[in-house]
Amino acid sequence: MRPGIKVPLAPVGAKLPGGVAIGAADKAGVISEGMLCSDAELALPAGLALAESEGGIFILPEECAVGADIVTALGLDDAILEFELTPNRADCLSVVNIAREVAAVTGSPLTLPEIVLPPAKKDIRRLMSIEVKDADLCPRFTGKVIEGVRIGPSPYWLRHRLATAGIRSINNVVDISNYVMLEMGQPSHTFDYDRLAGHKIIVRRAGEGEKLTTLDGVERSLTGDMLLICDGERAVSVAGVMGGMDTEITAATENIFIECAYFFPKSVRLTSRSLGLLSESSTRFEKGIDKENVLRASDRLAQLIVALAGGSLVSGTLDTFAGVFERRQVAVDLGRINGTLGLALGQEEVGAVMSALSFAYDWEGDRIVVAVPSYRQDIVREVDIIEEIARLHGYENIPATLPKGKMTEGRRSPKQKVAEFISTRMTALGFSEIITYSFTNKKYFDDLLLPADDPLRNAVVVKNPFSEEQGIMRTTLLPSLLAVVSRNMNRRLLDMAVYEMAHVFRPGGENCPMNCPPCRPRRRLLFFRLERREGNIGFLPPQGCDGNHVFDSAHRRLASGYRKLAPLPAPRPRRQSVCGRKQPWLYRGSASHRRRKF
Repeated sequence: MRPGIKVPLAPVGAKLPGGVAIGAADKAGVISEGMLCSDAELALPAGLALAESEGGIFILPEECAVGADIVTALGLDDAILEFELTPNRADCLSVVNIAREVAAVTGSPLTLPEIVLPPAKKDIRRLMSIEVKDADLCPRFTGKVIEGVRIGPSPYWLRHRLATAGIRSINNVVDISNYVMLEMGQPSHTFDYDRLAGHKIIVRRAGEGEKLTTLDGVERSLTGDMLLICDGERAVSVAGVMGGMDTEITAATENIFIECAYFFPKSVRLTSRSLGLLSESSTRFEKGIDKENVLRASDRLAQLIVALAGGSLVSGTLDTFAGVFERRQVAVDLGRINGTLGLALGQEEVGAVMSALSFAYDWEGDRIVVAVPSYRQDIVREVDIIEEIARLHGYENIPATLPKGKMTEGRRSPKQKVAEFISTRMTALGFSEIITYSFTNKKYFDDLLLPADDPLRNAVVVKNPFSEEQGIMRTTLLPSLLAVVSRNMNRRLLDMAVYEMAHVFRPGGENCPMNCPPCRPRRRLLFFRLERREGNIGFLPPQGCDGNHVFDSAHRRLASGYRKLAPLPAPRPRRQSVCGRKQPWLYRGSASHRRRKF
């Protein structure tokens, strides 16, 4: 406590957030008519108290009027809106783009922050240099230098806005960096300029086993696929995730280097997950930020730092991006829009929606060509434009209709008919159908003693297999059928008749024995019969054929193979037609005849 400060007072009769009622109390013979409160007793958001009031009496901002209600004075009666964003709308992780949405929906004018840089001195190229060695992971890196800053607590309005967003106040420079991230969606980092060795920045991949102590005080071991920001001697930050302890902003910092960059989303996501380090910055980088907004956010950051922390801005900005930004263009026909939505919108109505969204557009007849802003990375196809029109036009204004179309009779294709016929005949012969996975293990080729140059070894490799056991697509049904037979025999089931009619997969080309087109599934039939006879076990070896090309041959093998196992006194065959051909080897025998035991 000291003279001149303003503190919150709870008079007699007041009730604190925890339900404690304040009454008069005798303190060593002195009647107390109230209580001076701390931020904890007032249940204030974390980060609102000034450093010297932590754990003690809460020191109010100087702009608070004496006698004012504490709720009004601290802005605690303000509403906080919490948004649940879909993954495709990463642009709405900034207040500016939320404001764009509100302006588009309500028709209100959009007012963006006015950025005016203070007068600058010197030349940044004489004080700093940037080298990006891995531009594939960092297409753009910008930097500014500010000299003579004064590190201290942030003003109340800044601490209050950060606290309501769940961010703890640290000091004015770091708080401004976080504030600009919330406002414009651009993460940034500030370094102590005097602690950067060689006054240079090098962006490169980490070396295997390289170490870096991050701002949370944890020493982290890095891998070669992680991107680092380094000075002339060591790593000083994990790009897009968290800065390092060696160059953090402290009370002794006088000169700072401001970094605003664009990092490849996948790189940041993998690094963040690998290190188990999720931050506000990594959340935005891994979803994708606006590459065009990097320099504007850097200017905004410099503007606020000079205004709230003092110092002088060094002239110029280091920017590694020297290309030209090209806006993505998406074209869609007016008829496609109305046909998809079931509306009858005209060019004026569609153009009004595009204008409300700040999308530049041009009409080519009845075809609208939209230049998509860089911050809307979710707009890539015709249907994305149509969705925006539906959203702003109002889903409630789209009439509910039932789909119309001609009713057609469902029929089986010739191949399906043949497959059904074969399945029926196999079942009639006493075979049970098995269904196995199309994925298999290449070790089965060795189990089958296939030569190294056998065409069956030429398999389609699965890019993302569930396990090594399912690493390729099968080229033959034999391993899966034998696995089923082996499993049953191990359980002493010695009477079985099974078949499988399924697809095999071969890359095609010269090594394909059927000379089929590449990567086209081919249907195969394979069957196996095992039965006990007078103490002995007889079996019909696995047989099969190409189900797409020679089904009739498959049937012939099926019938002849069955007779080899157990010849029957067949009745005089009556020819039946299969696929338009008379087949003398098929006969209609009775059900009891087909189930006859041998």
